[in-house]
Amino acid sequence: RTLPPEALSIIFQYTCASSTNLDYWKRPNEVHYRPIILASVSPYWREIAFGTPRLWNKMDFCVRRGKVETVTALLRHYTQHTKNLDLTINLALHHPHNENHTPAHRELANFLFSSKITRRITILG
Repeated sequence: RTLPPEALSIIFQYTCASSTNLDYWKRPNEVHYRPIILASVSPYWREIAFGTPRLWNKMDFCVRRGKVETVTALLRHYTQHTKNLDLTINLALHHPHNENHTPAHRELANFLFSSKITRRITILG
């Protein structure tokens, strides 16, 4: 608690923004967990992280076989903390095309293409 919340928020934003999309595509197994990690350090950091919408509005997720539910839950969690900011969502699908029609995939698609979310998406990759 020695740093004022405004300073810590700026540090968090810099930390979370340091990964570029190019870095992400070079390492497709990585998920952009930095905001979650920062929010897990202490109650004070959690308060600052959840109160900093810019930590949550850029999402990079790799969707692997059997992990669609996890990605949907993470997307819901991230968008919950973005307030009304525009969203940038990058999803990399890493499983056979014939597996794209499961109930979990439909739930993911329904979430992404709900009117509440689509009006806020500026980039969907």
